[in-house]
Amino acid sequence: MMKVEFDLQPQFVQPFATLHAEQKDEELQKLATEIEQWGRPRVITGYQYQQSFALPVAEIIRIYTENKAVYAETATSKYRLQQRIYQLRQTLPRHQFIQISSAEIVNVAMLDRLALSRTGQYEVRLKTGQVSYASRRFVQKMKKELD
Repeated sequence: MMKVEFDLQPQFVQPFATLHAEQKDEELQKLATEIEQWGRPRVITGYQYQQSFALPVAEIIRIYTENKAVYAETATSKYRLQQRIYQLRQTLPRHQFIQISSAEIVNVAMLDRLALSRTGQYEVRLKTGQVSYASRRFVQKMKKELD
């Protein structure tokens, strides 16, 4: 278990974090990366009707591949993206998005439930009512990331 302490002082205009540990390991490096990414405003450029739009990452419900093109879906519309799924997975905040297949990434906040379907596939139901299916290859990774 990690101990968290706050040191609030008027001279600290910009917040910063310091990690104290016996030694640096992979988990600490992951934590440092997450902390560094936490405060950054995140937007992705999406395209619709030959216009570009700045999409706040927090508003994206899911990112998926359809007919060899990558799309980001928000509550109001869908936008074509220029990046590939694997590139987006590397840049999106790990605490906010989870990859459920080689063709889809979903916003963790939009997950309603995961269930085993009658056909043996994992059904991923979103709060919007949409249903996707997780590939078997990604089920273990999903469970690990969600714990």
